[in-house]
Amino acid sequence: MKRAASKTAKPRASAKKRAAPAGVKSAVGLMDQMQEQQNLLELQNAQLCEARVELEQTQHRYFDLYDQAPVGYLTLDARGCIREINQTASQMLGWSTAHMLGLPLLPHLAAPDRKAWLKHLWESRLSPGQVITMLRLQPRDGAERKVQFATRRQHAAGRQATWFQTAMLDITEKSDAETALSASEAKFRMLAESIGEVFWFMELDPPRVTYVSPAFEKIWGVPAADVYADNEAWMKAIHPDDLEAVHTAFHRWISDESDTFRVEYRVLNREGQIRWITDRGSVLGRKDGRPHQISGIARDITDRKCAEEELRLRNTELSAKYDELERFNRAMVDRELRMIELKKEINDLLAQAGQPPRYRVEFAASAVASMKSNPSLTADTPTKP
Repeated sequence: MKRAASKTAKPRASAKKRAAPAGVKSAVGLMDQMQEQQNLLELQNAQLCEARVELEQTQHRYFDLYDQAPVGYLTLDARGCIREINQTASQMLGWSTAHMLGLPLLPHLAAPDRKAWLKHLWESRLSPGQVITMLRLQPRDGAERKVQFATRRQHAAGRQATWFQTAMLDITEKSDAETALSASEAKFRMLAESIGEVFWFMELDPPRVTYVSPAFEKIWGVPAADVYADNEAWMKAIHPDDLEAVHTAFHRWISDESDTFRVEYRVLNREGQIRWITDRGSVLGRKDGRPHQISGIARDITDRKCAEEELRLRNTELSAKYDELERFNRAMVDRELRMIELKKEINDLLAQAGQPPRYRVEFAASAVASMKSNPSLTADTPTKP
């Protein structure tokens, strides 16, 4: 029995020996899991550090962009005091960033525009979108500037929900340029409307007349609206005898076959009157090397043409009278020559009869010879018998 018991006891001991390695394995597995967790935490920590560095760099870039932006940026609280301000806005106001923090913007606006600024803030408080107002800024240096304020109520929780984000855009130079341009356009229109020449502007792609001065309606007898609707209305008024020449000159010019466009032609207005026009053009802009925008001046030269025609008729009349006078002069010269011949014959007959000569023909002969050599002399040239 003891042997049997001992035999049965040995397997239990071996079972205990086999159970021990399983606990070790579990401890080793636990250590491995802890190591993996530690590695994972270290990796996450490294990623967090990288994200933090990247976030700091992004913040630095944001602040650099914020401060160096060409537009002034402000954050205002509910009372209109400055909570944030970038460098551009500080320069526009003429004060340092640190000086402006916590101070209201109102005193830095031109006095006549301060009520408009308060209205701007009130509208920004009520509006869900952006409110834009042009106001005059009175910076520290005293040089008044025109600034466009674009304000939007800040979308945030708590007290900052009533704060405002404002962008300041200096439009002084643009406004001055627009004012100068407007004044220039006004002067041009006043000039165009007060003189008799027709100013015209045209685009070629597609062809359309963009402007004609009021003199066009007076000369052509065609409303400007008709030309804006159909640029061919201009050409349709040209005299049929001149239409081909005008078409040829115009297309040679816009095709760069000719450097200039200058042509004279006649137009038939709606009253049936013929008006003479001199038209010259210039290229304002090109597209792909070809003329794209052109302009020109058309002048009514009917009076000049009438004067030229009258002068031509007068010259023709004077030329005819001159020819008639020349024929008369030649006839008179021939008559005088014949008279001198007769007088010479009479003097010769008297000489043969022993009598003194009756006529002195030497002076008359020299005068007639002078008339014959100069046909411009009239028949009234004095001669002495």
